[in-house]
Amino acid sequence: MIEVERKYRIATGHQEDILSKMAAMGEVSTVSQADSVYLRGARSFAEFTKGDPVVRIRQVDDSVVLTAKRIVNEAGDALEENLEVPDMEEAKRFVDILGFQPVTEVQKERSTVSEGRLKVVLDNVVGLGYFVELEIVVADQPDVAGAISEITSRAQDLGLAEAQLETRKYDELLEEAKAA
Repeated sequence: MIEVERKYRIATGHQEDILSKMAAMGEVSTVSQADSVYLRGARSFAEFTKGDPVVRIRQVDDSVVLTAKRIVNEAGDALEENLEVPDMEEAKRFVDILGFQPVTEVQKERSTVSEGRLKVVLDNVVGLGYFVELEIVVADQPDVAGAISEITSRAQDLGLAEAQLETRKYDELLEEAKAA
């Protein structure tokens, strides 16, 4: 499966307008998430090469999901496989055995609404601020162009401009913020 995702940085204060538009689309659910991000052969994203695998362990309440990702194109679309695991510590041991090293932690409050195959997310990321993600999961590469078109159209409906597009992942942004 390929996750086609576009992320937009929004200014503090605009999140209420986005939440209102999301509520008009359907029921919005909000959760707190804690992500641990791991790389193999690199101790930071400064040493990372696009296309290398990334592993994320995400905890939401009592649920823990182990995710393997690999970017497949310049836009940052990624092959993504998810596996629910019994607990955080077991997932960390498994990732360690595979030779991955922890590089960052991402804490966020995530509000989500789905409309058909499109998922709209408002994230409040600790240390970074607010972002809107629009994502569609497709079966394979030929379906990516249609997903991008649908995402771009919905972004315009939400009042998001191309100038707000953020191509870096939260873990990269957090690492950059730490270095500054």
